[in-house]
Amino acid sequence: NVSPRGVGRQAPVIASPGTLEARRVREEQDQAFEESLAMDRAREESQRAEEIRAANEMAEEAARVRSEEQAAEEKRIKAQRDLDRLRASLPAEPPAEGSEMPVVVVRLPDGSRLQPRRFLPTNRVQELYDFVHLQMAEKLLADGKEPEIGTFHLASNMPVRTFKEKQLTLEEADLKGQTLLMVQFA
Repeated sequence: NVSPRGVGRQAPVIASPGTLEARRVREEQDQAFEESLAMDRAREESQRAEEIRAANEMAEEAARVRSEEQAAEEKRIKAQRDLDRLRASLPAEPPAEGSEMPVVVVRLPDGSRLQPRRFLPTNRVQELYDFVHLQMAEKLLADGKEPEIGTFHLASNMPVRTFKEKQLTLEEADLKGQTLLMVQFA
């Protein structure tokens, strides 16, 4: 009779040293393959992350450029509207009658001159400033530059005077006949 313990039992198999070495080498190869696979995955993920980062940077740069272009266009449109408003507010140049009518020639800081312009003695100094501002802005626009004019004053050389009281009429400011004024930036 056979005891229940002995049923189905097999004797342990002892591996040969060559088999153990082959198994160890295979395990090392499998481990090296898994490590290499993990490194490849990490490299691919890093490359994908870099591509996403570069795409995001390009999108941000494109958005920034669009925003700057839009702001520049809005600024240009606003400047043009301001110039149109200023042009519309200027009184028409009076006809060439009478010797008491002020004729103003303006020399710009770059040495160039604006076309002489007649004014009525009852025009305000502010209207003269508006005319000069408009002419300088249009000159900048014609040169393809921003029509930004800083704060400036109009001054005469003979006698040396600066015309800062813009509410005065040209007559009250003693601007008569032909006058050369210079633009001086503040």
